[in-house]
Amino acid sequence: MLDTIEWGRFEAVCEALFAQPGVEVQSQSHGAQGGVSIWLYSRDVQGSVTVVRCKQSHGKAVDVRELRTFLSELGSHQLKRGTYATTETFTAAARQFAEANGIRPLDGADLFKMISVRSLEEQQALLREAFDGDYWRPMCASCGVKMVERTASQGGVRFWGCSTYPHCKLRLPMVDNLRQLSLLVE
Repeated sequence: MLDTIEWGRFEAVCEALFAQPGVEVQSQSHGAQGGVSIWLYSRDVQGSVTVVRCKQSHGKAVDVRELRTFLSELGSHQLKRGTYATTETFTAAARQFAEANGIRPLDGADLFKMISVRSLEEQQALLREAFDGDYWRPMCASCGVKMVERTASQGGVRFWGCSTYPHCKLRLPMVDNLRQLSLLVE
């Protein structure tokens, strides 16, 4: 499921997953390439409690560089801990860095474990969130509109392009499973 939905749906599922009684969530998007930061606030404590960075990785393990950037974000907000959630895995060096620096690494398997302990109603709500609308077609991180499938004039490579082109020229690589789903839906 996590690899078949577009990045905006993945971030919405993460936001719903981390929302729980007594906790308020606010998200700050960094677009398709940067993921989203979900700020968790306790109703009993002033200020944010922690931050969860959610990023869909499509077959690429999270490396130390990405966690260093996240640690810097935590430090700029005087936070001592955070969670980095991804659809994939973490490199061994990234896991070691995370553990040494107060970052909780959550890979795809960990996210499924979190989902599995939720009630049946909560699990169904998460599925509805995941498969809402054109869940397989990515959103443009710049414009917030759904992208369209395009083919490069030279080389014939397929990619996602912003539907407002030429106003916005943002492009995303075509991920095979998303393209296959788009063909089934059409």
